[in-house]
Amino acid sequence: MASPKSADRRALDRVFITRSLFILAAIMLAMVLVELASVLVLVFGAVIVAVLLRAIMDPLREHTPMPAPLCLAVSVVLVAGSLIGVGVFFGFKFTSQADELLTILPERINALQNSLQASELGRMAADMFPAGPQAMDIARGTPSFLASAFGGTVSIIVVLAAGLYLAAHPARYRDGLVILVPAHQQERFRHALNASGRALNGWLIAQLVSMTVVGLLTWLGLTLIGVPAAVALGIFAFVAQFVPIVGPIIAAVPGILAASSVSPETALWAAGVYVLVQQLESNLITPYVQQRVVSLPMVLTMFSVVTFSALLGFVGMLFATPLAVVVFVLVKMLYVEDMLGHDIKVAVEQETSGTRDSGDDAKS
Repeated sequence: MASPKSADRRALDRVFITRSLFILAAIMLAMVLVELASVLVLVFGAVIVAVLLRAIMDPLREHTPMPAPLCLAVSVVLVAGSLIGVGVFFGFKFTSQADELLTILPERINALQNSLQASELGRMAADMFPAGPQAMDIARGTPSFLASAFGGTVSIIVVLAAGLYLAAHPARYRDGLVILVPAHQQERFRHALNASGRALNGWLIAQLVSMTVVGLLTWLGLTLIGVPAAVALGIFAFVAQFVPIVGPIIAAVPGILAASSVSPETALWAAGVYVLVQQLESNLITPYVQQRVVSLPMVLTMFSVVTFSALLGFVGMLFATPLAVVVFVLVKMLYVEDMLGHDIKVAVEQETSGTRDSGDDAKS
């Protein structure tokens, strides 16, 4: 007959082995996720496409008698038509002005480096940045870099097709995730997924409004002060606004350099335009359009950009904020509220408390 001490020792050994296996499984899962990071990014890209389509489809279903398939088709036509219209309206001018920028920027970078070489402090600053030709090689390689980051044409087609299927039947795919959790937690998990989907929906709409206003104001401001290639710079500011904090800074650099080709005073005016637009965006535009959207703390936004950039590169930086929005809502609801017991309701949860979140009509 085993002694109590040996029984306790065997029990401790079993606990130790169980915990060790759990830690090993977690490490292996993390390694698999890192290896599949590009696939996960494509999945999240499809989710964003689906959210954009549902943002148009859901109001159509609520306010018109059209059936769901027809609403989805109208949403696809509206999104595709908007992209084609913008491309036709700005395309030719953007192409010519982009070539103009690729001619102006190397000259301005070389001129800036020559002026910095005049002082010891300037030489130290110049050594911290790549030389003009190297910087322009990076700029010319940006389109191919973006193409490889998104996995090429095939990956883009997969993302669009998957987003279309997700938009058509969001609840079907949501319930596929819900079934992976214990039965007594499935309803709460379903509600948390719905809330994160609504948060992502609201964030995306607010972000598109913010990007559009920033792009238009930048274009108008640079045009008024006589900066060359103002249309291309406005479009660049529009795209860069999708990435918080880092994007606006990156967008301002070519604009100020292009303005310096006119005169130093124009460069100062261009810097003022970028600062003014960002002040309007952060203090007026964003607070207005995000009144009913989950607001991420600035520190969390900054660290999400750094973290996802380190893990996934450029695409991680691109999707850092929407990923952080989803994670933020899920952590607040499933961990802070349910596990820790704190009564902290996120905005999207308060709006829909007491409503039914099942069926294909629910936003995913």
